[in-house]
Amino acid sequence: MKRFFYLIQFLLISGIAFAQNKNYGYISKYKTITHELLSMEERAFKQTDINYQKMYKLIDSIIDYTTQKIQKIKLETSLKNKQRALKILHTIDQSLTEFDFITYYTIERLNQALIKVEIKKENINLFEQKDRRDGNQTIYFFDYYRHSDDDSGAICMTKNRREYFYNSESNKFYRSDCDLTAFIYLGIAQVNNLPMYLVEVPKHNFIRYQINENSFINWDNNSANTFSNEDFRNGLSPTVSTQFNLEDEKKYGYLKNMTHKEVIGYHYENVARYSIENNEYEKAIEQLKLAVKNRPYSKYASEDLSSLYHSIGYKNIQERNYANSILNFQEALKINDTMQYANDNLGYALIRMNRLDEGKKFIDISIKLGNNNPAYSSRNLGLYCFYKNDFDCSKEHYLDAFNLAKKYVDFLDYHYAELLLKLGKLDKAIEHLKIAAEKGEFDAKEKLNDLTKN
Repeated sequence: MKRFFYLIQFLLISGIAFAQNKNYGYISKYKTITHELLSMEERAFKQTDINYQKMYKLIDSIIDYTTQKIQKIKLETSLKNKQRALKILHTIDQSLTEFDFITYYTIERLNQALIKVEIKKENINLFEQKDRRDGNQTIYFFDYYRHSDDDSGAICMTKNRREYFYNSESNKFYRSDCDLTAFIYLGIAQVNNLPMYLVEVPKHNFIRYQINENSFINWDNNSANTFSNEDFRNGLSPTVSTQFNLEDEKKYGYLKNMTHKEVIGYHYENVARYSIENNEYEKAIEQLKLAVKNRPYSKYASEDLSSLYHSIGYKNIQERNYANSILNFQEALKINDTMQYANDNLGYALIRMNRLDEGKKFIDISIKLGNNNPAYSSRNLGLYCFYKNDFDCSKEHYLDAFNLAKKYVDFLDYHYAELLLKLGKLDKAIEHLKIAAEKGEFDAKEKLNDLTKN
Protein backbone atom coordinates (compact mmCIF):
# COMPACT_ATOMS: atom_id res chain seq x y z
CA MET A 1 0.00 0.00 0.00
CA LYS A 2 2.91 2.35 0.75
CA ARG A 3 4.21 1.81 -2.79
CA PHE A 4 0.78 2.65 -4.15
CA PHE A 5 0.67 6.03 -2.38
CA TYR A 6 4.23 6.75 -3.53
CA LEU A 7 3.21 6.15 -7.13
CA ILE A 8 0.08 8.32 -6.89
CA GLN A 9 2.04 11.13 -5.22
CA PHE A 10 4.62 11.02 -8.02
CA LEU A 11 1.98 11.19 -10.73
CA LEU A 12 0.19 14.12 -9.16
CA ILE A 13 3.36 16.11 -8.48
CA SER A 14 4.70 15.63 -12.00
CA GLY A 15 1.34 16.54 -13.49
CA ILE A 16 1.12 13.48 -15.70
CA ALA A 17 -1.77 11.54 -14.23
CA PHE A 18 -3.53 9.99 -17.16
CA ALA A 19 -6.74 11.70 -18.17
CA GLN A 20 -9.43 9.84 -20.06
CA ASN A 21 -9.64 12.41 -22.84
CA LYS A 22 -7.30 12.09 -25.82
CA ASN A 23 -4.45 14.57 -25.79
CA TYR A 24 -3.05 14.58 -29.30
CA GLY A 25 -0.85 17.62 -28.63
CA TYR A 26 1.53 15.76 -26.32
CA ILE A 27 5.23 16.03 -27.19
CA SER A 28 7.41 13.22 -25.85
CA LYS A 29 9.88 14.20 -23.18
CA TYR A 30 12.37 11.56 -24.31
CA LYS A 31 13.55 10.12 -27.61
CA THR A 32 14.46 6.58 -26.66
CA ILE A 33 14.50 3.30 -28.54
CA THR A 34 11.09 2.57 -26.95
CA HIS A 35 9.60 5.70 -28.50
CA GLU A 36 11.25 4.86 -31.82
CA LEU A 37 9.76 1.36 -31.89
CA LEU A 38 6.29 2.69 -31.08
CA SER A 39 6.73 5.31 -33.81
CA MET A 40 7.46 2.48 -36.28
CA GLU A 41 4.07 1.02 -35.45
CA GLU A 42 2.35 4.38 -35.72
CA ARG A 43 3.74 4.89 -39.23
CA ALA A 44 2.95 1.34 -40.32
CA PHE A 45 -0.62 1.08 -39.05
CA LYS A 46 -3.22 3.61 -40.08
CA GLN A 47 -5.68 2.85 -37.28
CA THR A 48 -7.22 6.13 -36.16
CA ASP A 49 -8.71 4.66 -32.99
CA ILE A 50 -5.31 4.16 -31.32
CA ASN A 51 -4.17 7.05 -29.14
CA TYR A 52 -0.41 6.89 -29.65
CA GLN A 53 0.15 10.17 -27.84
CA LYS A 54 -1.22 8.63 -24.67
CA MET A 55 1.20 5.75 -25.15
CA TYR A 56 4.21 8.06 -25.53
CA LYS A 57 3.05 9.80 -22.38
CA LEU A 58 2.88 6.47 -20.55
CA ILE A 59 6.42 5.57 -21.63
CA ASP A 60 7.69 8.95 -20.40
CA SER A 61 5.92 8.44 -17.09
CA ILE A 62 7.43 5.00 -16.56
CA ILE A 63 10.89 6.36 -17.37
CA ASP A 64 10.51 9.36 -15.06
CA TYR A 65 9.17 7.29 -12.19
CA THR A 66 11.82 4.57 -12.52
CA THR A 67 14.66 7.03 -13.05
CA GLN A 68 14.00 8.60 -9.65
CA LYS A 69 14.51 5.21 -8.05
CA ILE A 70 17.57 4.34 -10.16
CA GLN A 71 19.32 7.61 -9.32
CA LYS A 72 18.99 6.79 -5.62
CA ILE A 73 20.46 3.32 -6.21
CA LYS A 74 23.42 4.85 -8.05
CA LEU A 75 24.19 6.89 -4.93
CA GLU A 76 24.43 3.77 -2.74
CA THR A 77 28.21 3.53 -2.56
CA SER A 78 28.16 0.33 -0.52
CA LEU A 79 26.83 -1.66 -3.48
CA LYS A 80 29.20 -3.60 -5.70
CA ASN A 81 28.65 -3.47 -9.46
CA LYS A 82 26.71 -6.73 -9.68
CA GLN A 83 24.62 -5.88 -6.61
CA ARG A 84 23.77 -2.49 -8.08
CA ALA A 85 22.85 -4.01 -11.44
CA LEU A 86 20.55 -6.58 -9.82
CA LYS A 87 18.90 -3.96 -7.66
CA ILE A 88 18.24 -1.79 -10.71
CA LEU A 89 16.75 -4.71 -12.64
CA HIS A 90 14.46 -5.62 -9.76
CA THR A 91 13.51 -1.97 -9.42
CA ILE A 92 12.45 -1.75 -13.07
CA ASP A 93 10.36 -4.88 -12.65
CA GLN A 94 8.76 -3.39 -9.53
CA SER A 95 8.02 -0.11 -11.31
CA LEU A 96 6.27 -1.90 -14.17
CA THR A 97 4.27 -3.91 -11.64
CA GLU A 98 3.19 -0.69 -9.93
CA PHE A 99 2.13 0.69 -13.30
CA ASP A 100 -0.20 -2.33 -13.59
CA PHE A 101 1.82 -4.34 -16.11
CA ILE A 102 1.45 -8.10 -16.17
CA THR A 103 3.45 -10.62 -18.19
CA TYR A 104 1.05 -11.99 -20.77
CA TYR A 105 2.18 -13.78 -23.88
CA THR A 106 1.80 -13.59 -26.73
CA ILE A 107 1.39 -9.83 -27.28
CA GLU A 108 3.31 -8.79 -30.40
CA ARG A 109 3.14 -4.99 -30.59
CA LEU A 110 3.63 -2.03 -28.30
CA ASN A 111 0.30 -0.58 -29.41
CA GLN A 112 -1.28 -3.66 -27.80
CA ALA A 113 0.93 -3.67 -24.71
CA LEU A 114 0.37 0.00 -23.87
CA ILE A 115 -3.44 -0.20 -23.72
CA LYS A 116 -5.11 -1.26 -20.49
CA VAL A 117 -7.65 -4.06 -20.76
CA GLU A 118 -9.97 -5.58 -18.20
CA ILE A 119 -8.70 -8.73 -16.54
CA LYS A 120 -11.32 -10.63 -14.58
CA LYS A 121 -9.44 -11.79 -11.53
CA GLU A 122 -12.16 -14.25 -10.58
CA ASN A 123 -11.47 -16.14 -13.83
CA ILE A 124 -7.79 -16.62 -13.07
CA ASN A 125 -6.67 -19.78 -11.32
CA LEU A 126 -2.91 -19.54 -10.99
CA PHE A 127 -1.01 -22.80 -10.66
CA GLU A 128 2.49 -23.12 -9.26
CA GLN A 129 5.47 -24.07 -11.37
CA LYS A 130 8.83 -24.71 -9.79
CA ASP A 131 11.96 -23.40 -11.45
CA ARG A 132 13.27 -26.26 -13.61
CA ARG A 133 16.93 -25.78 -12.71
CA ASP A 134 18.36 -28.30 -10.27
CA GLY A 135 18.49 -26.95 -6.74
CA ASN A 136 16.51 -23.76 -7.52
CA GLN A 137 13.46 -23.38 -5.30
CA THR A 138 11.88 -20.37 -7.02
CA ILE A 139 8.15 -20.71 -7.65
CA TYR A 140 6.34 -19.04 -10.56
CA PHE A 141 2.61 -18.77 -11.13
CA PHE A 142 0.85 -19.40 -14.43
CA ASP A 143 -2.59 -19.50 -15.96
CA TYR A 144 -4.05 -19.47 -19.46
CA TYR A 145 -6.46 -16.55 -19.79
CA ARG A 146 -9.04 -15.93 -22.52
CA HIS A 147 -9.68 -12.21 -22.86
CA SER A 148 -11.97 -12.72 -25.87
CA ASP A 149 -12.56 -15.30 -28.59
CA ASP A 150 -9.62 -13.98 -30.63
CA ASP A 151 -7.45 -12.74 -27.75
CA SER A 152 -6.00 -15.18 -25.27
CA GLY A 153 -2.63 -15.94 -23.74
CA ALA A 154 -0.61 -17.21 -20.82
CA ILE A 155 -0.06 -15.14 -17.69
CA CYS A 156 3.22 -15.49 -15.79
CA MET A 157 3.59 -14.05 -12.29
CA THR A 158 6.20 -13.99 -9.58
CA LYS A 159 5.21 -14.06 -5.93
CA ASN A 160 5.55 -10.27 -5.74
CA ARG A 161 3.53 -9.66 -8.91
CA ARG A 162 0.79 -12.00 -7.75
CA GLU A 163 0.53 -10.18 -4.41
CA TYR A 164 0.31 -6.79 -6.12
CA PHE A 165 -2.21 -8.05 -8.70
CA TYR A 166 -4.69 -9.37 -6.15
CA ASN A 167 -4.23 -6.45 -3.74
CA SER A 168 -4.70 -3.87 -6.48
CA GLU A 169 -8.10 -2.21 -6.67
CA SER A 170 -7.71 -1.94 -10.43
CA ASN A 171 -9.37 -4.42 -12.75
CA LYS A 172 -7.52 -3.13 -15.82
CA PHE A 173 -3.92 -3.96 -16.65
CA TYR A 174 -1.29 -3.55 -19.34
CA ARG A 175 -0.26 -6.83 -20.94
CA SER A 176 3.28 -7.27 -22.21
CA ASP A 177 5.54 -10.18 -23.01
CA CYS A 178 9.27 -10.78 -23.25
CA ASP A 179 10.36 -8.55 -26.13
CA LEU A 180 7.91 -5.69 -25.57
CA THR A 181 8.75 -5.46 -21.87
CA ALA A 182 12.44 -5.57 -22.81
CA PHE A 183 11.84 -2.58 -25.10
CA ILE A 184 10.69 -0.59 -22.06
CA TYR A 185 13.79 -1.68 -20.14
CA LEU A 186 15.92 -0.42 -23.03
CA GLY A 187 14.26 3.00 -22.93
CA ILE A 188 14.84 3.30 -19.19
CA ALA A 189 18.45 2.16 -19.65
CA GLN A 190 19.05 4.70 -22.41
CA VAL A 191 17.93 7.63 -20.24
CA ASN A 192 19.99 6.38 -17.30
CA ASN A 193 23.11 5.38 -19.29
CA LEU A 194 22.82 1.76 -18.27
CA PRO A 195 24.52 -0.97 -20.34
CA MET A 196 21.45 -3.05 -21.17
CA TYR A 197 20.89 -5.03 -24.35
CA LEU A 198 18.16 -7.06 -25.98
CA VAL A 199 19.14 -10.70 -26.45
CA GLU A 200 17.35 -13.38 -28.46
CA VAL A 201 17.05 -17.12 -27.99
CA PRO A 202 14.58 -19.36 -29.87
CA LYS A 203 11.03 -18.03 -29.35
CA HIS A 204 12.14 -15.76 -26.52
CA ASN A 205 14.01 -12.58 -25.56
CA PHE A 206 15.53 -11.20 -22.40
CA ILE A 207 17.61 -8.29 -21.12
CA ARG A 208 21.34 -8.50 -20.55
CA TYR A 209 23.03 -6.08 -18.17
CA GLN A 210 26.65 -5.89 -19.34
CA ILE A 211 28.61 -5.02 -16.17
CA ASN A 212 31.96 -5.07 -17.93
CA GLU A 213 33.62 -6.86 -20.83
CA ASN A 214 33.72 -10.19 -19.02
CA SER A 215 30.77 -9.96 -16.64
CA PHE A 216 27.06 -9.69 -17.30
CA ILE A 217 23.64 -10.57 -15.90
CA ASN A 218 21.04 -12.33 -18.06
CA TRP A 219 17.73 -10.98 -16.77
CA ASP A 220 14.65 -12.92 -17.85
CA ASN A 221 12.12 -10.12 -17.58
CA ASN A 222 9.22 -12.56 -17.99
CA SER A 223 10.10 -14.15 -14.66
CA ALA A 224 12.19 -11.40 -13.00
CA ASN A 225 15.04 -13.83 -12.46
CA THR A 226 18.59 -14.42 -13.65
CA PHE A 227 19.69 -17.26 -15.94
CA SER A 228 23.04 -18.29 -17.35
CA ASN A 229 23.75 -18.71 -21.04
CA GLU A 230 23.83 -22.44 -20.45
CA ASP A 231 20.37 -22.30 -18.82
CA PHE A 232 18.99 -20.74 -22.01
CA ARG A 233 20.82 -23.24 -24.23
CA ASN A 234 19.15 -26.01 -22.24
CA GLY A 235 15.71 -24.39 -22.48
CA LEU A 236 15.36 -23.85 -18.73
CA SER A 237 13.63 -20.45 -18.61
CA PRO A 238 10.13 -20.67 -17.11
CA THR A 239 8.24 -19.60 -20.24
CA VAL A 240 10.20 -21.24 -23.09
CA SER A 241 11.76 -24.70 -23.18
CA THR A 242 13.33 -24.69 -26.66
CA GLN A 243 16.92 -25.93 -26.61
CA PHE A 244 19.61 -24.97 -29.11
CA ASN A 245 23.19 -25.93 -29.87
CA LEU A 246 26.33 -23.85 -30.46
CA GLU A 247 25.99 -24.17 -34.24
CA ASP A 248 22.51 -22.58 -34.23
CA GLU A 249 23.67 -20.04 -31.66
CA LYS A 250 26.33 -18.78 -34.04
CA LYS A 251 24.18 -19.06 -37.17
CA TYR A 252 21.14 -17.22 -35.82
CA GLY A 253 22.78 -14.77 -33.44
CA TYR A 254 21.35 -16.28 -30.26
CA LEU A 255 22.74 -14.96 -26.98
CA LYS A 256 24.43 -11.96 -28.64
CA ASN A 257 23.90 -8.36 -27.52
CA MET A 258 21.77 -6.63 -30.14
CA THR A 259 22.79 -3.23 -31.44
CA HIS A 260 20.30 -0.39 -31.82
CA LYS A 261 20.01 -1.21 -35.53
CA GLU A 262 19.37 -4.88 -34.79
CA VAL A 263 16.60 -4.07 -32.30
CA ILE A 264 14.91 -2.00 -35.02
CA GLY A 265 15.28 -4.91 -37.41
CA TYR A 266 13.89 -7.30 -34.83
CA HIS A 267 10.75 -5.21 -34.35
CA TYR A 268 10.17 -4.95 -38.08
CA GLU A 269 9.45 -8.67 -37.87
CA ASN A 270 6.66 -8.01 -35.33
CA VAL A 271 5.28 -5.18 -37.44
CA ALA A 272 5.33 -7.31 -40.59
CA ARG A 273 3.31 -10.07 -38.95
CA TYR A 274 0.51 -7.59 -38.31
CA SER A 275 0.63 -6.43 -41.93
CA ILE A 276 0.36 -10.07 -43.05
CA GLU A 277 -2.63 -10.61 -40.76
CA ASN A 278 -4.32 -7.68 -42.52
CA ASN A 279 -3.43 -8.97 -46.00
CA GLU A 280 -1.13 -6.00 -46.63
CA TYR A 281 1.44 -8.21 -48.33
CA GLU A 282 3.44 -5.60 -50.21
CA LYS A 283 3.88 -3.58 -47.03
CA ALA A 284 4.90 -6.74 -45.15
CA ILE A 285 7.51 -7.58 -47.80
CA GLU A 286 9.15 -4.17 -47.39
CA GLN A 287 9.09 -4.51 -43.59
CA LEU A 288 10.62 -7.98 -43.69
CA LYS A 289 13.29 -6.81 -46.15
CA LEU A 290 14.27 -4.16 -43.60
CA ALA A 291 14.28 -6.83 -40.88
CA VAL A 292 16.63 -8.98 -42.94
CA LYS A 293 18.80 -5.98 -43.84
CA ASN A 294 19.24 -5.05 -40.18
CA ARG A 295 19.57 -8.65 -38.97
CA PRO A 296 20.72 -10.84 -41.89
CA TYR A 297 21.33 -13.72 -39.49
CA SER A 298 17.73 -13.74 -38.19
CA LYS A 299 16.11 -17.12 -38.61
CA TYR A 300 12.55 -15.85 -38.36
CA ALA A 301 12.83 -12.78 -40.62
CA SER A 302 14.17 -14.83 -43.54
CA GLU A 303 11.67 -17.62 -42.93
CA ASP A 304 8.77 -15.18 -42.76
CA LEU A 305 9.87 -13.40 -45.94
CA SER A 306 10.27 -16.60 -47.95
CA SER A 307 6.95 -17.92 -46.60
CA LEU A 308 5.25 -14.66 -47.55
CA TYR A 309 6.55 -14.82 -51.11
CA HIS A 310 5.34 -18.41 -51.26
CA SER A 311 1.89 -17.49 -49.93
CA ILE A 312 1.54 -14.70 -52.48
CA GLY A 313 2.68 -17.09 -55.21
CA TYR A 314 0.07 -19.63 -54.20
CA LYS A 315 -2.61 -16.96 -54.13
CA ASN A 316 -1.52 -16.05 -57.67
CA ILE A 317 -2.07 -19.70 -58.67
CA GLN A 318 -5.59 -19.61 -57.22
CA GLU A 319 -6.21 -16.47 -59.26
CA ARG A 320 -4.72 -18.18 -62.36
CA ASN A 321 -1.99 -15.56 -62.54
CA TYR A 322 0.76 -18.08 -63.22
CA ALA A 323 3.34 -15.58 -64.47
CA ASN A 324 3.28 -13.67 -61.17
CA SER A 325 3.19 -16.89 -59.16
CA ILE A 326 6.42 -17.97 -60.84
CA LEU A 327 8.11 -14.70 -59.90
CA ASN A 328 7.03 -14.98 -56.25
CA PHE A 329 8.07 -18.63 -55.93
CA GLN A 330 11.44 -17.72 -57.40
CA GLU A 331 11.84 -14.96 -54.80
CA ALA A 332 10.99 -17.45 -52.05
CA LEU A 333 13.61 -19.88 -53.34
CA LYS A 334 16.26 -17.17 -53.54
CA ILE A 335 15.95 -16.91 -49.76
CA ASN A 336 15.55 -20.61 -49.06
CA ASP A 337 16.10 -22.99 -51.96
CA THR A 338 15.04 -25.97 -49.83
CA MET A 339 11.76 -24.38 -48.73
CA GLN A 340 8.91 -26.79 -48.23
CA TYR A 341 6.44 -26.77 -51.16
CA ALA A 342 8.00 -23.81 -53.03
CA ASN A 343 9.84 -26.05 -55.50
CA ASP A 344 6.75 -28.17 -56.05
CA ASN A 345 4.43 -25.22 -56.58
CA LEU A 346 6.91 -23.47 -58.87
CA GLY A 347 6.99 -26.65 -60.93
CA TYR A 348 3.19 -26.67 -61.14
CA ALA A 349 3.04 -22.99 -62.22
CA LEU A 350 5.68 -23.53 -64.90
CA ILE A 351 3.75 -26.49 -66.30
CA ARG A 352 0.59 -24.39 -66.41
CA MET A 353 2.61 -21.90 -68.49
CA ASN A 354 3.59 -24.82 -70.79
CA ARG A 355 7.22 -24.72 -69.62
CA LEU A 356 7.05 -28.45 -69.08
CA ASP A 357 10.61 -29.69 -68.67
CA GLU A 358 11.56 -26.66 -66.57
CA GLY A 359 8.59 -27.37 -64.32
CA LYS A 360 9.44 -31.06 -64.05
CA LYS A 361 12.94 -30.11 -62.87
CA PHE A 362 11.55 -28.30 -59.80
CA ILE A 363 9.12 -31.12 -59.01
CA ASP A 364 12.06 -33.54 -59.06
CA ILE A 365 14.03 -31.22 -56.75
CA SER A 366 11.11 -31.16 -54.33
CA ILE A 367 10.84 -34.94 -54.30
CA LYS A 368 14.61 -35.32 -53.84
CA LEU A 369 14.61 -32.91 -50.89
CA GLY A 370 11.97 -35.08 -49.24
CA ASN A 371 10.04 -32.25 -47.63
CA ASN A 372 7.33 -32.11 -50.26
CA ASN A 373 3.70 -33.17 -49.91
CA PRO A 374 3.71 -36.41 -51.96
CA ALA A 375 0.05 -36.01 -52.98
CA TYR A 376 0.78 -32.63 -54.55
CA SER A 377 3.94 -33.91 -56.22
CA SER A 378 1.98 -36.78 -57.74
CA ARG A 379 -0.68 -34.35 -58.95
CA ASN A 380 2.01 -32.24 -60.58
CA LEU A 381 3.60 -35.24 -62.26
CA GLY A 382 0.16 -36.26 -63.50
CA LEU A 383 -0.28 -32.81 -65.02
CA TYR A 384 3.16 -32.98 -66.62
CA CYS A 385 2.32 -36.31 -68.25
CA PHE A 386 -1.07 -34.95 -69.35
CA TYR A 387 0.58 -32.01 -71.14
CA LYS A 388 2.96 -34.53 -72.72
CA ASN A 389 -0.10 -36.48 -73.97
CA ASP A 390 0.97 -39.55 -72.00
CA PHE A 391 -2.45 -40.28 -70.54
CA ASP A 392 -1.56 -43.64 -68.95
CA CYS A 393 1.26 -41.96 -67.03
CA SER A 394 -1.05 -39.07 -66.12
CA LYS A 395 -3.75 -41.40 -64.77
CA GLU A 396 -1.23 -43.36 -62.71
CA HIS A 397 0.07 -40.23 -60.98
CA TYR A 398 -3.38 -38.75 -60.41
CA LEU A 399 -4.59 -41.97 -58.78
CA ASP A 400 -1.43 -42.00 -56.64
CA ALA A 401 -2.27 -38.44 -55.57
CA PHE A 402 -5.78 -39.46 -54.51
CA ASN A 403 -4.39 -42.40 -52.53
CA LEU A 404 -1.69 -40.30 -50.85
CA ALA A 405 -3.97 -37.36 -50.00
CA LYS A 406 -4.72 -36.91 -46.31
CA LYS A 407 -7.03 -34.01 -47.14
CA TYR A 408 -8.31 -32.23 -50.23
CA VAL A 409 -5.59 -31.57 -52.80
CA ASP A 410 -6.18 -28.31 -54.65
CA PHE A 411 -6.94 -28.67 -58.39
CA LEU A 412 -6.50 -32.46 -58.36
CA ASP A 413 -10.16 -33.15 -59.10
CA TYR A 414 -10.17 -30.55 -61.87
CA HIS A 415 -7.07 -31.93 -63.57
CA TYR A 416 -8.29 -35.50 -63.22
CA ALA A 417 -11.57 -34.41 -64.81
CA GLU A 418 -9.58 -32.99 -67.73
CA LEU A 419 -8.01 -36.40 -68.23
CA LEU A 420 -11.36 -38.19 -67.95
CA LEU A 421 -12.81 -35.92 -70.62
CA LYS A 422 -9.90 -36.81 -72.90
CA LEU A 423 -10.68 -40.46 -72.25
CA GLY A 424 -14.36 -39.93 -73.04
CA LYS A 425 -15.65 -40.50 -69.49
CA LEU A 426 -18.01 -37.53 -69.29
CA ASP A 427 -20.15 -38.56 -66.31
CA LYS A 428 -17.14 -39.36 -64.15
CA ALA A 429 -15.48 -36.11 -65.20
CA ILE A 430 -18.55 -34.10 -64.16
CA GLU A 431 -18.47 -35.74 -60.71
CA HIS A 432 -14.93 -34.51 -60.14
CA LEU A 433 -15.65 -31.09 -61.61
CA LYS A 434 -18.52 -30.65 -59.15
CA ILE A 435 -16.20 -31.45 -56.26
CA ALA A 436 -13.64 -28.90 -57.48
CA ALA A 437 -16.33 -26.28 -58.18
CA GLU A 438 -17.67 -26.64 -54.63
CA LYS A 439 -14.16 -25.76 -53.44
CA GLY A 440 -14.38 -22.51 -55.41
CA GLU A 441 -11.92 -23.41 -58.17
CA PHE A 442 -12.48 -21.11 -61.16
CA ASP A 443 -11.35 -23.53 -63.86
CA ALA A 444 -13.71 -26.20 -62.61
CA LYS A 445 -16.66 -23.81 -62.46
CA GLU A 446 -16.05 -22.63 -66.02
CA LYS A 447 -15.60 -26.13 -67.39
CA LEU A 448 -18.73 -27.33 -65.61
CA ASN A 449 -20.76 -24.43 -67.00
CA ASP A 450 -19.52 -25.17 -70.53
CA LEU A 451 -20.43 -28.85 -70.25
CA THR A 452 -23.85 -28.02 -68.79
CA LYS A 453 -24.63 -25.62 -71.65
CA ASN A 454 -23.71 -28.25 -74.19
